[in-house]
Amino acid sequence: RLDNKCICKVKNNKLKIIPDRIKYLYIEVTNKCNLKCLHCYDDSSEVATQSINLIDIKYFISKFNNLECVNISGGEPLTWNYTIPLIKFLSEKKIRIRLITNGTLLTSKKISMLPKEAISIQFTLTGHTSHIDSILRGKEAYQLTMNAIISALNLLPKECIHISVMLNRQNYKHLDELVQSFIDRGISKIIFSFPVKQGRAINIWDDIQLSVIEKIQIVNKLEELRKKFKGQIQITYSGFPFEFVNVIKRVKDDLLLKKRLHEEITVLSSGEISYCAFSDTLRECCNSHNFHIRKPTINDSNPFILLVKKNTIDNIEDCSTCKKSFKCPGGCFSKMLTDK
Repeated sequence: RLDNKCICKVKNNKLKIIPDRIKYLYIEVTNKCNLKCLHCYDDSSEVATQSINLIDIKYFISKFNNLECVNISGGEPLTWNYTIPLIKFLSEKKIRIRLITNGTLLTSKKISMLPKEAISIQFTLTGHTSHIDSILRGKEAYQLTMNAIISALNLLPKECIHISVMLNRQNYKHLDELVQSFIDRGISKIIFSFPVKQGRAINIWDDIQLSVIEKIQIVNKLEELRKKFKGQIQITYSGFPFEFVNVIKRVKDDLLLKKRLHEEITVLSSGEISYCAFSDTLRECCNSHNFHIRKPTINDSNPFILLVKKNTIDNIEDCSTCKKSFKCPGGCFSKMLTDK
């Protein structure tokens, strides 16, 4: 925990953390949120009360000499009174910041207080129209978010403004219109992801989940849109099966794992600190088996998927108790690869 003042006693970590190797922090500053989105995996709401201590998190950050980027999230981080002071603290240390927000509390005044040279803002949406977005986020949220996006585009460099869209049964058939609408607004990057079966999302899972076949069709469609709109907007995606091929292609030379796991720590609003214990197991799985997979079949019979299921989440105690699972920007590798 943060209040232990010790970065070597970290949950889910079998190895001693080497501070100089850590380059990325993902900080959940609070689990409080002014919205109550139906699909929220974190079960955040206005009645949630957990928040980190500003003094503790500053002390923690000061122990890492090579930090490159800090992701600030929630809940809704702007319900925490010290988000902007934390951003300024990071900026003074020449650390890049990514603020992940629903945007409904982000006023022009707050945007003008942000360091232009260090900040990027990732706005979360579930659709490109008020009708689609309001199904999951509520009636007023869309317009408030769009107002914040417009203000941010006017006050910050356009390349710093990104949109995160959770794909689900309500919006996945509108990808062309969605991407075009954000190009027209001057957005430089869209990040797509899938809903997570956790928190409030469990209650509406049948209404939002997509089949594996639909997910693969979406991947193919997004690749088409990447080519179609190349040079106009950057389209990225994360989560199963989006990153499956990348994991297999890059895991043997450790590029992906080194960035995502060995160099990253997640801090939760409860004060718990997670450092993934999955990386060594996954590397062992890949290095001990020769996979000739150019276009892997993404299903339960795939040998790589079977191996991961056998050797990771079902058998590693740390995986079953890890509270980082859905906090990492890239998602938990074990859950991603086994689609659990």
